[in-house]
Amino acid sequence: MKKLYILTLLLIWTFTLSAQTNNYIEYYRNIEKGILKGVFEENNDTTIYYFNYAFEKAEAYPEDLLIISKVYYDNKNNNKAFEYLIKSLENGIDTAAITNIGISSLLNHQQKELLIEKYNNYKIEYDTVLLNQLDSIIELDQYVREFDWNDTASVTYQSSLNKMSLQDSLNRIWILNTIKEKGWMGRKLIGNDGTSFLLLLHIHTSWINTNFEILEKEILKGNLNPSYLAATLDRPFFINGNLKYRSFLPGNFNTPKDTEEMKTNRYKIGALSSNVFLYRSKFKHRY
Repeated sequence: MKKLYILTLLLIWTFTLSAQTNNYIEYYRNIEKGILKGVFEENNDTTIYYFNYAFEKAEAYPEDLLIISKVYYDNKNNNKAFEYLIKSLENGIDTAAITNIGISSLLNHQQKELLIEKYNNYKIEYDTVLLNQLDSIIELDQYVREFDWNDTASVTYQSSLNKMSLQDSLNRIWILNTIKEKGWMGRKLIGNDGTSFLLLLHIHTSWINTNFEILEKEILKGNLNPSYLAATLDRPFFINGNLKYRSFLPGNFNTPKDTEEMKTNRYKIGALSSNVFLYRSKFKHRY
């Protein structure tokens, strides 16, 4: 009886531990290495090594499952490749992304039928209420910024700035309350990272620094995309011509190469480099 009791405790402890193993910072770090050292250097074994290690750290994203599928196809391991191809569909990859990797000729009729079945049976399990709330706040956030920023002598200029400041303050309160109740409104909750990024862009850097530990926990859970957070933190420095803290900046392709300090800052939160981010973003998920 005592042995059974101890075994039960061990099983409960193991289950609890496994339920806490999601670490998306480590996940992104290994995805970065897998693409930089594997995909970009055409070293399939390296990609497979780092991607499989990433998948041990957290639940895999569909685009990464598709990337590893392509690597296995390139390695002529069609069985393993198809296994990951199915997983990518089960996790929400878009069929257009599958078409783009050019593997149709490698699939037999039965495999193609199975792909169609998996695609049609995919269930979207997103928080639509939260998504609608976010859309409404984004709409207000954009609306209060629709004034002539150059017309500083205008009677309504200061009033417009005050309205914008008030809305930003309300946004920050809403964000903290939402994180407390549900988590950061990213892909895990609403199916995409881009919508909340629009809101993140208008939050002052000092607020992000003050609440950085909260945001870091959301990265660990997979709620907050670390590359978007890094872009938000780096944006003011880039605008001011100070690239010291830049780790990632989407949309700017003429920035200097990363220094070691930039790489270190990016590594801390798992933010992907520009090249890796852009490559990975080609493999679209369904929402």
